[in-house]
Amino acid sequence: MKIFTKVAILGAVTAGILAVAPIQMAAAQSGEDYANMRRAAMKEFSAHYGAIKKYLKGHKDPKKAARLNKAEDVELRAMAIAGLAGKLHTMFAKKTSVSDIPGKTRAKPEI
Repeated sequence: MKIFTKVAILGAVTAGILAVAPIQMAAAQSGEDYANMRRAAMKEFSAHYGAIKKYLKGHKDPKKAARLNKAEDVELRAMAIAGLAGKLHTMFAKKTSVSDIPGKTRAKPEI
């Protein structure tokens, strides 16, 4: 039951994020809004990748290993990464490169 609860919560959070992302993208009007959305998406990517890496690496100490994610959690994190990756291209609008918003983004003008 404990694993099912974790999977259900993580699934609900991922579904909520994926449902709200298009609304936020439609509401973004300035270049800084797009840069902030990209930054938030990259932080989310990093969190998901970090959790997957910890799971795959494991731990020698059994107590610490028990606190790591389970295979079901890794699967849901991978699905969240795939969902975000599908929407990432919409976060790179015109006039949102480093030449347009210096110091706020590192997106190259070619993108």
